[in-house]
Amino acid sequence: MSFPLHRAIVAARPDRHALIDPGRKRREVGGVLETLELVRIAAAHRHLMSPREEQEDRATADDSGSADDENLHGCMAKQCSCRKSAQTYNSAGRLGSTRMPLRTLIVNGSKRSVDCSPDETLLSVLRNRLSLTGTKYGCGEGQCGACTVLLDGRATRSCRTPVSEAAGSKITTIEGLAVGGRLHPAQQAFLDQEAFQCGYCTPGMIVATAALLASSANPTDDEIVESLAGNICRCGTYPRILAAVRQAAGASKKATRP
Repeated sequence: MSFPLHRAIVAARPDRHALIDPGRKRREVGGVLETLELVRIAAAHRHLMSPREEQEDRATADDSGSADDENLHGCMAKQCSCRKSAQTYNSAGRLGSTRMPLRTLIVNGSKRSVDCSPDETLLSVLRNRLSLTGTKYGCGEGQCGACTVLLDGRATRSCRTPVSEAAGSKITTIEGLAVGGRLHPAQQAFLDQEAFQCGYCTPGMIVATAALLASSANPTDDEIVESLAGNICRCGTYPRILAAVRQAAGASKKATRP
């Protein structure tokens, strides 16, 4: 079982990770040795080919995966042993292709293409690949709500959601709530009520509030508490948060009133 403290230690001191996972260093050393072997085979293959043969071999190379194989070991021969070794090496998952398949995500109304592993978390993709850093990493276990985003309008913990599950869905982060330069009622209410202290949990709180108001325009206090129960404020500003959600609900009702 992995705990937040364990993950924090690994994130802060990656050089000490081998102490926690002794097998990692063995895997890394094995990967380096196999890479060196591929380079040796490729060099030998290049040495035996004339420039013309090399050009012809490139022209007849298989299109599928050829660029990735070339980046990996420098050889484009269709039947070469080093090409087969590279394919085996890729399928083993130790090094793999230098490029990952592009995935199209609909984020804040725009289509964004990212090259990432299917099991990479949505939170990681948003923050590290799309530079949408408003969504925060809190516990990494889906228990604190700091990473909350909207997935087709539903409040979702992005730290526990593989990016493959988000493909095709409409993803809305805290950056996408404002429309036409005007803040979402929940954003404005949190500002008016000063419903934050350090502010780290605030994006998740606001996004969760937006999801609540989309499903219930006039929630009761009990409904608010139940809906936001999974969003933790370590500074303890819950009374102000409750007041902010009430204000946002009132503002939403005015906005929808004919």
